[in-house]
Amino acid sequence: MGEPSSALRRGRNATAGAMSSKLLQTSSKRHPHPRTAFAELVDNAIGQGKAQRVSIVAESAADDDGAVSSIRVTDSGIGVWPEKIRAMLGYGFSTADAEDVGQYGEGFKTATMKLGKDAVVLSQMLLKRETEIECRVLGLLSRTYHEEEEDPDLKTPYLYFEKQRNGNWRDVTDR
Repeated sequence: MGEPSSALRRGRNATAGAMSSKLLQTSSKRHPHPRTAFAELVDNAIGQGKAQRVSIVAESAADDDGAVSSIRVTDSGIGVWPEKIRAMLGYGFSTADAEDVGQYGEGFKTATMKLGKDAVVLSQMLLKRETEIECRVLGLLSRTYHEEEEDPDLKTPYLYFEKQRNGNWRDVTDR
């Protein structure tokens, strides 16, 4: 495994190219029912992530503006490479074979946008270089941001952290 591509780790506000943020709303209509969206996320966790266990938890809480709901999908898989998270948040990314999950590179986006307006992706893994390095990646796909900011360009921010020998976490997003 090599270093994550610097082109895919351009920074916190890297865009997904000349893509329109309206694609996020369009993506929400590709799954006919929420259960197919959940099935997509479970298939991704098992097929690409090699997960043995997948958990889905729905939570609701009230804030000053009303109810806030969240759906958390967690798995016991191998994690997602930092460059793959960055790429999977954009459009047109796929590393799968024609017969495999991920054939078109749209499943994650269509599933998450069917279930809600925002998706936060957290991944933790061990990268094997000269030594094993624990890393964590956070990515965001947000219709809320694009609607509130009236931003026509699709932005997919992410952060990438590596655990240092002293136990502290270091932001290496822009490295």
